[in-house]
Amino acid sequence: MPTPPGDVRRLVDLERGADAPAPEGCAWLDDTTIEDLELLDVATEIDRTVSPAGAQQHWRIIAAPAQRLDVLAAREQALAGMARDREGTLRLRNVLARMAEPDTSYVPLLLWSEMPPLPMKGSTFGLLQLALVLCIAGGLLVTPFLLIAAVLLFITNVIIDDRTNTTLANHARALQMFGKVLDTATRVVAEKVGPPRWRDAIASELPALEPLRKKLRTMTVNDPLDISGVVLSALLVRPKALASCLDLLDKERGTMRRLHRLVGELDALQSISMWRAERADDLEVPTLLVGPPALDVFDLCHPTISDAVGNDLALPGRSLVITGSNMSGKSTFLRTLALNAVLAQSIHTVCGSYRASLFHVHTAMRAVDATAEGLSTYAAEVKAVRALIAAAEGPAALFALDEPFRGTNPSVRVPIVVAVLEHLAKGHIVIAATHDLDVAHDLSADFDRGYFRENDEEEDGGYDYLLRAGTAVTTNAVTLLRRAGYPESILARVAASVPRG
Repeated sequence: MPTPPGDVRRLVDLERGADAPAPEGCAWLDDTTIEDLELLDVATEIDRTVSPAGAQQHWRIIAAPAQRLDVLAAREQALAGMARDREGTLRLRNVLARMAEPDTSYVPLLLWSEMPPLPMKGSTFGLLQLALVLCIAGGLLVTPFLLIAAVLLFITNVIIDDRTNTTLANHARALQMFGKVLDTATRVVAEKVGPPRWRDAIASELPALEPLRKKLRTMTVNDPLDISGVVLSALLVRPKALASCLDLLDKERGTMRRLHRLVGELDALQSISMWRAERADDLEVPTLLVGPPALDVFDLCHPTISDAVGNDLALPGRSLVITGSNMSGKSTFLRTLALNAVLAQSIHTVCGSYRASLFHVHTAMRAVDATAEGLSTYAAEVKAVRALIAAAEGPAALFALDEPFRGTNPSVRVPIVVAVLEHLAKGHIVIAATHDLDVAHDLSADFDRGYFRENDEEEDGGYDYLLRAGTAVTTNAVTLLRRAGYPESILARVAASVPRG
């Protein structure tokens, strides 16, 4: 059963909320790019992990593409080893399935969020537990009056137990679930499964967590005498064990984070390996280079669109503006390029042939009214593109823009779009789609021109979704109105007003 998207995002959301840096050698994608590329949906569709921890690390890898070749080289070495040893990878998958319980998705809550305070110190739980036992024993052996005190303590302790469980329910459950991660890590080392680099790193973290493992065994009480839950509450068994574990958490949080990451990454790696094996005919390992911005792709497809049409493109330090008919494939092509750039630098796997320099990927593809912020469509576009302009001050980037500044009138839009695209193209690669043919005409020679078109009527209409060199000379806007059944009087008037290229 796949991990729900909300649970998948929990780790990255908590890390970013805590202002945690991206993984070493990587950089977080911005939220706009993630939403524009529908990246979580794509990650979910290609996910073959067997545990929530694995799904979270799989998403973490994708949401923070690598910016160093050595990071990707280490991943590829592990993936190549898994491909050679399919039997060993299946054994690893079976071991990782031990932490498949859905509630393991709450472990990041324990590792990255601030803990609610306990109602009292851990030592006080022990004193109340001891007092109750002594009062019961004294009431039976010394004087019955101590049984009254025992009853009062019993009620008090039950209330304290309930309050503690209510306040720390999610964190307590997450702590129990970390025990499953810990047990899985131990089994990985004992059974010698998984890439040696990850297995050795896991083995180095385990000794420091052995005291926590022993404490976690008391978090769930298996009572052969079937003592009722209320008696356990009165004895404060769970709050006392929880307080003891939280003391260890404060000391070993860093170790626990590293172990959770390492075990989850093993699951993410086997997931990537499984996906590659399933689609061996159309997935490839990209060629990534350090140097001036360049992009060269062949038969590149969207990885989650069935029967997707592949396209070729070579941009040696140049940019591209795309024109063409409505619904002909411009937006999908933009997403295909940007998405494969992200996958190339994260899971090191693309759908087609891909050779490019390392990029920071940024998009502005679907700005809409931001009512909650009091922004019109144009104001929202201004804000989104301003973020790209800021990113242009940094390392080499791949910018993808779809119909920029559609929220303002053409007389102003064309000069704004031309100025912005040429600014972004300095030292970067820009891929932009537009319906404004004047934009394609006015851009400098640093931009190549490409277009998508509708098939001719004699070709039965429709689209072939192939990128062609040059600028579109026709529009299918009137054709779409005709197919929708608009009156001929409207069609004739519109057609008479449309430029003929």
